[in-house]
Amino acid sequence: MAEIDKAKEDISYRKFWLGISIAVFLSIASWIVNSYDKSSILIFLASLVECLLMVVIYLTHKNIILKIKELKDK
Repeated sequence: MAEIDKAKEDISYRKFWLGISIAVFLSIASWIVNSYDKSSILIFLASLVECLLMVVIYLTHKNIILKIKELKDK
C-alpha cells in the first residue's frame, strides 16, 4: 500500500473513534440529565468521565486535523 493510502486509512480510523467518543459523550450526558435527582456519587463520576471524554474528543480532533495537513503537504 502506498504511503498516502496508509495516511488515509489512519485518518479514517481516527474519525471512527472520534465518532464513538462523541456517541458515548452524548449518551452519558443524556443519562446525567435524566438522573440528576438520583445518586450524587454516580452523577459526580459521570461528570468526571464527561470531562475526560471532552479532552479525548478535543485531542483526537486536533490529531485528525494535523494528519490531514500532513497529507496535504505530501
